[in-house]
Amino acid sequence: MLSLVALWIAALQAPASSPSPSPRIEVSVAWEPRWDEYRYRFENDSSFGTPQLVPHFFAQSYDASSQWLVVRARYQVARQRWLTEFAMTPEVVTFGDDFDTFFQPGGDVVTVGTAGDVSLRSLRVAQRFLALEQGPAVLFAEYAYRRDRARFHPADRVEIHTKPPSTAREFITTRETTISHVHEVRIGAELEHRIGRAWRVDASLAAAPTAFARLVTQLPDKYPGRDIIFDAIVVAASGRLSLRREWPSWFVEVAADADRTWSYVSDRQFRREGYGVAARVGIRR
Repeated sequence: MLSLVALWIAALQAPASSPSPSPRIEVSVAWEPRWDEYRYRFENDSSFGTPQLVPHFFAQSYDASSQWLVVRARYQVARQRWLTEFAMTPEVVTFGDDFDTFFQPGGDVVTVGTAGDVSLRSLRVAQRFLALEQGPAVLFAEYAYRRDRARFHPADRVEIHTKPPSTAREFITTRETTISHVHEVRIGAELEHRIGRAWRVDASLAAAPTAFARLVTQLPDKYPGRDIIFDAIVVAASGRLSLRREWPSWFVEVAADADRTWSYVSDRQFRREGYGVAARVGIRR
């Protein structure tokens, strides 16, 4: 966040320059391998074989690494350079887990859940709705949404007790699907540096101080027609660096980016860490 503020201040203090004419529209397609992990953790009172509620938390984590297809358009609206992006992945088989931990009245700590294969598919959209040019920088605001849907495969249900110590396993076929929704309203700055007439380097930083994350769990065999919903408010930040070679009517680009979230409170957590690289080709008009 401090780096983002510093970038904004530097852009505001920079002398205005005469940028090269921008095309009215750019449309591009990119192949983007990404390495992502995300985890939810929530605390609430619940029960496991006791008549009364006991302290309890559950955690779910996923390896969301995949290959993304990204379609992006840059265009002018009221002399501003807006951006629209849509991206999606194929369905991949990856790792996921879902464990509950109960602190029983007699001191026994019970952990129960599954870990194994999940079928996961992701999509994301982004829409820039403000883009103010200030010297060599563009100060922007945008909305971004990401959805990850995971379907658990049949696996062993593991039950672990600490008092007395024991571990039991049972193969289950209970259906479970989880859907992660993350909404961000980002503010950021994008700096452009030209190397001659054909090459360009772009760097950007963005942050969402109050990103909204929602985990929806569906267990149709146990709770038919009912969604189990938990929400978390987090801070999200991302950065991107790209190198572009331009021709009069088209361009190619390589880029790298990273993003991360931080939770405000311990009892409602969403953590996502990821980075990716992209190869992009586009047309300019």
